[in-house]
Amino acid sequence: MRILDTTITIGAPPDAVWAVLTDFARYEEWNPFIRRGEGEAVNGSTLTLDIEPPGELRRTHRPVVLAAEPGRRLVWLGRIPVLLAGRHEFVLEPDGAGTRLRQREEMRGLLVPFLRRVLDHTEDGFVAMNHALKRRVEG
Repeated sequence: MRILDTTITIGAPPDAVWAVLTDFARYEEWNPFIRRGEGEAVNGSTLTLDIEPPGELRRTHRPVVLAAEPGRRLVWLGRIPVLLAGRHEFVLEPDGAGTRLRQREEMRGLLVPFLRRVLDHTEDGFVAMNHALKRRVEG
């Protein structure tokens, strides 16, 4: 198992962060990590996400939304049965006049030990996405 975990404080309320975070169709305008997105932040729905960690090839993932709590939490699960499962979570918490955003992914499966470099780059992608989201929301 490997856990990727990043946080950032954004100078806007959680609902404003949520609105940008869940507008998947506009990801290509600002997101350097998830280059394209389709779908809705609705429990049980399937998203289509083109993910491109820094220094890696773009790959299409189709995770299932496990939890969508507007202004609070978004969780999805991507899987290749037995080989790899990634549970991705965004948690939005009020922080003064802004929002503390935590982006976390728990990776499990037989492939995890062989993906060290890719997962390091993926964590770098989380950080890049966090900063881009901050710029986008704060305008």
